[in-house]
Amino acid sequence: MNRPWVLATRGAEELGALAEALEGRGVELVPLAVTREVPVDDAAGRARVEAALGALSFVAFTSKRAPRALRRAAPDLAPALATKPAAAVGPATAAAARREGFDVQIVGEGGGEALANALAPRLRPGDAVLHPCGRERRDEFGAALERAGGRVVPFVVYAMDEVPTNEAPPLPEEPPSAVVLTSPRAVRAYVARCGARWAGVPHIAIGATTAAAAAAAGVRAVAAPHPTTESIVEELCLTCS
Repeated sequence: MNRPWVLATRGAEELGALAEALEGRGVELVPLAVTREVPVDDAAGRARVEAALGALSFVAFTSKRAPRALRRAAPDLAPALATKPAAAVGPATAAAARREGFDVQIVGEGGGEALANALAPRLRPGDAVLHPCGRERRDEFGAALERAGGRVVPFVVYAMDEVPTNEAPPLPEEPPSAVVLTSPRAVRAYVARCGARWAGVPHIAIGATTAAAAAAAGVRAVAAPHPTTESIVEELCLTCS
């Protein structure tokens, strides 16, 4: 490695914008996919969706993986679900939902609870909200919406499994300028893969929850204010300067 580099705990296909932003600053981004998406057969969740279909007023996405995974998990239901207005936790998730044909009308900026608070005033008594989600997830969106009087219908459409260490690509010998931690699950997989190898390197978490997971795993990480490319790059510049 002949120039500074940053490690990020996601696959290259999810890091295009960050890689481009760092490239413009003479820094190479090295992806480390510590988890990978796998399909899930949530028969109970599908039954809940079918039973609530007539009452669904919104489809709420809190993960940018969820729109494509929803179409894959329930291809027969997806056309009907795409006629419902959609809400997304942030711009990247909104873009992913629109690519899958969903009509995103609400875009949040501050996590699941903020999305629930933005969505709640749009609901009428008896309305239900479909929440396509991952198997391992924080339920701040569902809890916040139910506190506001909404009814959430969760549907698990994907899961993230750890990539076995023997399948992970080799990493450069010299330490990175920083490590970007992208989720609590990725933190655990990263620690299992790298241990304390780069304990002295700055670590940036994409949010407070990921930073807390890092702290619990013994990794000191600074949380980026927002889970956006701009915010992560800004935090990298501050931390590594």
